[in-house]
Amino acid sequence: MTAQKQDGAAPPPSGPGPTRRPRRTLRQHILRRLLVIIPVALLALLAAKMGWLPKAADKVQFNDLAWFDNTKLTEHLRLLVKDQGLLDVPRRCVVPIINGADPAHATHVQFLVRATDGCPGVDGKTATAFTILVNKADRTLQNDAGSPGHYRPMPVQ
Repeated sequence: MTAQKQDGAAPPPSGPGPTRRPRRTLRQHILRRLLVIIPVALLALLAAKMGWLPKAADKVQFNDLAWFDNTKLTEHLRLLVKDQGLLDVPRRCVVPIINGADPAHATHVQFLVRATDGCPGVDGKTATAFTILVNKADRTLQNDAGSPGHYRPMPVQ
């Protein structure tokens, strides 16, 4: 028995005990990685094209306190305007402007549509689309799309 240990040869397994699996080749290793990476990458591209990523981020980030954070509020309103179908331009072409002098119970957010960097319209021109009246305390929204100055309730998602 000591002769076998000195030679470095292990005794062959006997019976139905655990046996060692043969090593994976480099080709098998690469194929297994690709079988995971390719579907995940395709799913990420699909989620980006369908707009699921901004919606998921909005669900996570926009909470009760976010109504008082103008950055989060404008991103939420951009997504809401696009989902409601109030504008037919890409989200990157919509520019919300918040009047900082308004009180928290009647904040006006004016939405402009820019016509630069691949956005539709005459280059260099910015058109006013509509205004959203935000009541941050009660968490309500009203818009005047289609009838300037006459506000209608807008669903909050």
